[in-house]
Amino acid sequence: MCAVYKLPEEVKTIEGYETLWCSSDKDGYAGVGIMVKDKPLNVIYGIDSKEHDTEGRCITVEYETFVVNVYVPNAGRNLVTLPKRLDWNEQFEKFIKNLDSQKPVIICGDMNVAHKEIDLANVVHQ
Repeated sequence: MCAVYKLPEEVKTIEGYETLWCSSDKDGYAGVGIMVKDKPLNVIYGIDSKEHDTEGRCITVEYETFVVNVYVPNAGRNLVTLPKRLDWNEQFEKFIKNLDSQKPVIICGDMNVAHKEIDLANVVHQ
């Protein structure tokens, strides 16, 4: 996702919706957005993690439930970024458990999980 200031106005401003964005500090790297019709009670940007919150990977809106939109980091080709992914998983689980202790949670987004080979963009056979 590009930086919010680079988004076209027709994406940022949609009649009848409030648009919320969480972009990476690194331009063009990652980011998530969510469009809501009703103003949330609260909006949370990130997962309360110094290591991951600069990457624009999670935005949570609070209503009678929490709705979490997430872009989970992938483990990279040949699992080169697996340690980062495993740390993310741990931090994200902690964040979700905290929310869940308060009220129900709905999680949506890109989990970067490939159930079958067909789910992969570039299959590498070894």
